[in-house]
Amino acid sequence: MRIWTPGHNYLTDTLIMWGITSILVVREVLKDYSSVKIIGSGGRYCIELPDLDLNKFNTEFCEYVRDIIDLEGLEQLIKARRRRALGGVVRGTIRDAVDPDTRSGVAKAIYNLISQKIDLSVFTEDHKIKFREGRVGGKGLTLYIPLSGIYGKFATFEHEYKDLRYSVCPACVAFAAIGMNEMAIISRRRTERVYVVFGFDGEVTLDKLAPFIREDWQTVVEDILNRAFRNDASLTALGQAFLVFSNIPEEVRKKMPNVLWYLIIYSYDVGRTKRITGFKPLDLMPIKDLITKIIDIEPNYRYLPGLLRTLIERVSVEKGGDEIINLMAEYSINRDPYLAYKIVRLLRSLIDKLSEQKAAEKRVRQRLFSLLDLSLAEALLSAV
Repeated sequence: MRIWTPGHNYLTDTLIMWGITSILVVREVLKDYSSVKIIGSGGRYCIELPDLDLNKFNTEFCEYVRDIIDLEGLEQLIKARRRRALGGVVRGTIRDAVDPDTRSGVAKAIYNLISQKIDLSVFTEDHKIKFREGRVGGKGLTLYIPLSGIYGKFATFEHEYKDLRYSVCPACVAFAAIGMNEMAIISRRRTERVYVVFGFDGEVTLDKLAPFIREDWQTVVEDILNRAFRNDASLTALGQAFLVFSNIPEEVRKKMPNVLWYLIIYSYDVGRTKRITGFKPLDLMPIKDLITKIIDIEPNYRYLPGLLRTLIERVSVEKGGDEIINLMAEYSINRDPYLAYKIVRLLRSLIDKLSEQKAAEKRVRQRLFSLLDLSLAEALLSAV
């Protein structure tokens, strides 16, 4: 069996891919993952499933869904025609990650998927055309912004907005939501949610991808991003990507398959405004290369994750610690030796700015002294 993500956009298709592969891995649908191939190309994915038992997948899908949806409560609300209340039955990570309209849309999609007995076979190469998906006046479900990053109910034209929603089938919404629930890094910045999603181009077998899916590493990174935002760190999208990748646990980072990785970082205000506030796809390979050279290759500097965590402490941010992270991220793109010098000089300057008379600043100052040595400068310069 061979299936394709529909070709909506980089984000939605990547979330759908993670939704499908997460069910396979988390629910242990297959005995052998090495026969499953995932091929990413230009934001769309082809998944080859030669040994898949569709009936078993459908059964395990329903079992998985019970962890994120109160199915009995959902059925009662549907029968009572209380459609605006459907979001109340959503559980799991996604509950707090999206706005009420999106939660209701996810609940409705999963209900339709189960009641209409829709399965993976709908994801044919011409799926989008067959189901009249997109802004073509189809009768499907709305693909809300948290699951697409760029679509929603309204289309922007010159001098006007049109109420022309982007419609998709229940399978697109359901598997995109599962992909977000399992694989997205989700952090808070006041009323915004900041989402980080990994995608890739290239071919990989599911046994190589499974550790990345199975390990609970996202929580670690979410905690660090939340701390940075709480402390008002002014991080560029590149700086956020650098902070994210450098704090993936080493045992997970080293098992990441050898494909061309990218990140999609986007933010959405779930408060009253309900608007997209940022959307940035980033090539992860320069960052991956720099961090690998700094941490793993001699002369290596193994304290980088600890250093970055110290730089997002509030007293560090107040003295310019976030600027150093942004500069390190820039260095991943522009390997200018002067930038390496500037990073070290700013670290030295930060230490000098921290007072020994104030307890919080003294603590961070001492930690920076314990983390910094000549190997950082050597590792930075060796990456040029």
